[in-house]
Amino acid sequence: MYKNNQVNNDELNIIQLIQIFWKGRFKVILILIISIIFLLIHQSIIKNNSSSFLASTEIRPISVSGANEYIVLKDLDSSYIEFVGKIKSVSHLDEENITNNLETNNNLDTNINTKFINISKTKLLEQYIEVLNQNTLFEEAILKYGLVDANEYPNEELFRERVIKLVSSIQINPPEANKLGVEKKRPSKFHTISFKYDDAEKWKAVLLYVDRMANKQVKKIFQNKFKLNLEIANRMRTNEIEDISVKIENLIKDYERKTSDRISFLEEQSSIAKKLGIAKNTIEVQTFGNQNALLSNVNTDSPFYLRGYESIDKEISLMSTRDNKKAFVEGLFEAELEQRRLLQDKTLERYELIFNSTPLSSDSNSFLAASLKVSATNLSYKAYDTKTNLTIAIVIGLIISIFYILISHAIQSEKISRKK
Repeated sequence: MYKNNQVNNDELNIIQLIQIFWKGRFKVILILIISIIFLLIHQSIIKNNSSSFLASTEIRPISVSGANEYIVLKDLDSSYIEFVGKIKSVSHLDEENITNNLETNNNLDTNINTKFINISKTKLLEQYIEVLNQNTLFEEAILKYGLVDANEYPNEELFRERVIKLVSSIQINPPEANKLGVEKKRPSKFHTISFKYDDAEKWKAVLLYVDRMANKQVKKIFQNKFKLNLEIANRMRTNEIEDISVKIENLIKDYERKTSDRISFLEEQSSIAKKLGIAKNTIEVQTFGNQNALLSNVNTDSPFYLRGYESIDKEISLMSTRDNKKAFVEGLFEAELEQRRLLQDKTLERYELIFNSTPLSSDSNSFLAASLKVSATNLSYKAYDTKTNLTIAIVIGLIISIFYILISHAIQSEKISRKK
């Protein structure tokens, strides 16, 4: 019996609640309308006051025709390998100085054994992106075009912190990571720069500055690389020429020393022969005859003075009065040929002429490592999900109206009970 009364009370309470809400239905509708109006006003204010966007700019490599201008440099690699092969020894290179030169040029990647200068469409793009990743140019441009107002900060330290923070928010995305904005887009096949800001003109000015300066830096890097490799190759050739010159001097000195020692020996043997009265060659010669030939058996272990002082003196006279000693220096002719080949070699001079025929020449203004498509920068402004926001406004309105109706009903019920 008790359970039935409880059920009846519960049913009665639900019916009463429905009646209460039915009586206050216009209040619920009014609260919902007010909630939606407030939402629309708030959304309108935010849209009008917010101009922030997410900018996406593609980094494009040079064209095929642009890359073709560097084809002439590819022949330098094979030619350089051949040139290095002609240099017999590079052990005399000042390796410590070369290493120091390489360390002071952080952006250089030099291999003196296989490559003279390696320039391709991909290499130029990689170097361009590497320069951008250093963030130095972005920082310069942000300061130059006033993306951060120094007057808004009480001291220089806070201002610099803000600049660094803004620079660090710039992202360089590889092709597979280029999904920007709220909408789902196909990934770009190019690298992109993404950045959140609120002034499109200032940001585009920054991009133009960075693009121009990055290309200048890349050009300078490859010029320095070529200059360093040319310097190393020239040093290799100069050192080899010096070594061959020393070798030639040593060959002549060795000849003179050998000649002097030989004359001293001959003079001694001539003196012995004169003392013994041996004027003619008396070295024993045995002959064996047969039907076809005569064979001589010379006993070479016999003392040299047995040749006789006449022949010995003649040899001394000839050796002492030689006008063209170089003709008798063993190995001298080959060394002089090598020296002449190196002195007349124009390989490195031709390298310089070829290099200066490309856009990397100091006189050329047509160099591009890559380029930013600033004019095609995509600006994605913040999207507002009106449907979701409307749902939230209705839910909030319903909750407020329910509490308002229940509290109003409770207050009215309390007043009625007091009167009774």
